Amino acid sequence: MKPKRGFVHEVLGGLGIACAEDTVPTALPKDAEQAARVMGEAGRRGWKLLPVGLGHQLAHVRPESQGFDLWLSTRRMQQVVLYEPGEATITLQPGVIWQYVQGLAAENNQCLSPTFHADIPRTVGGVIAAGFSGLDRPLRGALRHQVLGMRVLMADGTIAVTGGRLVKNVAGFDLHRLHTGGRGQLGVIMEASLRLHNEPQETVVLGHAFESVGVGVAAARRLHSARLPGSGLLLQIEESGACRLACSLQGSPGLIADANRLAALAMDFEWDLRGAPAQEYQTIAAGGFDLDPQAPWLFITCQPTAIEAVQASAWTWLELHSLHASGILQPDVAQWYLRIDGEVSAPALSELEKQMAELGAVLTPLGSLRPAQWNPAAQSTAPLRQAVEALRQQFDPEDRFQARLA
Repeated sequence: MKPKRGFVHEVLGGLGIACAEDTVPTALPKDAEQAARVMGEAGRRGWKLLPVGLGHQLAHVRPESQGFDLWLSTRRMQQVVLYEPGEATITLQPGVIWQYVQGLAAENNQCLSPTFHADIPRTVGGVIAAGFSGLDRPLRGALRHQVLGMRVLMADGTIAVTGGRLVKNVAGFDLHRLHTGGRGQLGVIMEASLRLHNEPQETVVLGHAFESVGVGVAAARRLHSARLPGSGLLLQIEESGACRLACSLQGSPGLIADANRLAALAMDFEWDLRGAPAQEYQTIAAGGFDLDPQAPWLFITCQPTAIEAVQASAWTWLELHSLHASGILQPDVAQWYLRIDGEVSAPALSELEKQMAELGAVLTPLGSLRPAQWNPAAQSTAPLRQAVEALRQQFDPEDRFQARLA
């Protein structure tokens, strides 16, 4: 039986812990000790507990989030524990806003990866738990490569320490990379140490507009094959079918000059942004990763060599079902985020999932599609579910963080 809301507030108040009234009662501990107290109380009473940050992206990363008895939000834990500009590392509590860290690093000509648009604040713990990687992933690697170490609150109330605070620290197992993208299923991040990067000497954005997605994808494929040094590619797709291809170049003047020459051999460009305009374009483009959780989205991953085949198959499916799509493609890492305009039925989704599987691609519905309609074939997810369940039994034997997998 689920506890009554008022009772949850009363119990947490008796522990000296603030509790907010969100869609689910939300504990607001101010430090790791209070968080462990919440964890212990939830365990004694059999409450299902979900770690959250600000909760903006829960519909994407945890569509079943409303089924919990209590959320444990780390948004009050906002201390910068240690910042070493000379070592290019920073250690933070999980409630620190990611965009604040970006500004702090910029004061020392450093930057944090990934970069997010300032309009939607994100907590450090939320970004890491969700496993977000942004526009600069081809340049600096996935988010898990930016995390040097963590302190994590486990299901039994103990604190596990993994990794370290310095780049050269290699002690222990890299369990912090397991928690990166773990979606709060393996523990609550209490502290994270991140790698910083030097601001590039020069930033250039080359761009070209296309009337059709197919032509734009083919051009993106050529640019990816050119192996431009210091580059990142983004294809922005409009609902009308038109698209814009942007090639971001970062690095020393010599590297930029070499990349420019190679890019010119691959295709002609309509615009060439440098300096502040190029940085502003990148900031705006980063907003493409802020997905509206109330809208229907499709996330597709594939091999870079398959993006043309995936595009042709997906757009044939859209046309067959009288649908349109907008969104972004990262050709370097072959990831699509497509917002669907129109009603999508479960049989239509299953049809597309089968087509993508035949091309070696993986389809994941997000936003309003995922929790309501998605029911993939059991044989396609059975190995993954078994692996997740095995991890859960190791990290959360009493099943406090999540409901059982169906």
